[in-house]
Amino acid sequence: MRFVAVAGAILVAGVLAVVAFAAGSDGDSPPVEPDPPSLAQPGARGEPAPPTLVVFFDPSVSDVETERVGVELAAIPELLDPPVFCDGRCSLAEAQVLLASDPQLLAVMDESTVPISWQAEPADGVTLEDLSLVADSFREFPAVRDAVVRHTALPVESSD
Repeated sequence: MRFVAVAGAILVAGVLAVVAFAAGSDGDSPPVEPDPPSLAQPGARGEPAPPTLVVFFDPSVSDVETERVGVELAAIPELLDPPVFCDGRCSLAEAQVLLASDPQLLAVMDESTVPISWQAEPADGVTLEDLSLVADSFREFPAVRDAVVRHTALPVESSD
């Protein structure tokens, strides 16, 4: 069981490091964001996708706890587009993209060991600062492992 917890912690650390690298950050300073009128408005071809709020859970978290967070995310449509749940299958697919250069780590992962998450893009008019404050507030939930603003677009397939 301890191995699973360590593997999960390594995955989250690896995902955050990969995301920071992909966003052009050194990890200590926030990435430089374009200055659009809002984060949710589509940009011109070649511009980065809007950032995404990702709320991570340990894979063993109860359905009741994940549903509670999903309801809370959906309750703030002025800040977030409808959230999408990323279950073990979805999370493993994301890990395979983000950690493709680390086959040893990927070899010890499966759908039951990767952190699951809710993910939501910002609503029209929401700033990066607003989105970061939302992430901060969700870190206070007992079931939440972490809440981050991801700056790399990954396709998320809903488990609904």
